[in-house]
Amino acid sequence: MTISARLDARGRYERRMHGWSDSDVDDTFTHTVRLDDDARVIELRAVSALAPAYEIREARLTVRDGTVAAAVRDGVGQLAGTRMVGGFGRRLGELLGAGPDAAFVSDAALEVARLARQVTKLPPAVTGSIPPDDAAACLRLDITTWPDLPGSCFTYSADGAATAATRRV
Repeated sequence: MTISARLDARGRYERRMHGWSDSDVDDTFTHTVRLDDDARVIELRAVSALAPAYEIREARLTVRDGTVAAAVRDGVGQLAGTRMVGGFGRRLGELLGAGPDAAFVSDAALEVARLARQVTKLPPAVTGSIPPDDAAACLRLDITTWPDLPGSCFTYSADGAATAATRRV
């Protein structure tokens, strides 16, 4: 039987993630992820540009409990200028290095990137004119707001658009 390196004598591993985004000035969000397990609690905060740039302008790691290697903590500070797009994981590896601390902090950074994909800013004049039950209009708004979405999955494919135009969603 192969035992996972993550499992201890209890035979289990539990990790908790809590994330949130705060609206800053007109062209940024601050995304924060708190990640914890039995060994450590960290909070990674990144100020980033809106879609489609997803560029980190500033990143900071706070270790709330436990320890994280100094090289990993220093690497987080070097994330400024990094875009959270294809190749982001590779860039994390270059800056944070290897080992369990680097992997843990990389996971928090990937959660920050997921948050960045889920929020945007739109003036009320744009969103207020769209009926919430008009799936085709909502789809057009998504594609306009996040120009990197077209073709990314079924919803944002030509078939997805055709479905939204013909059915009540």
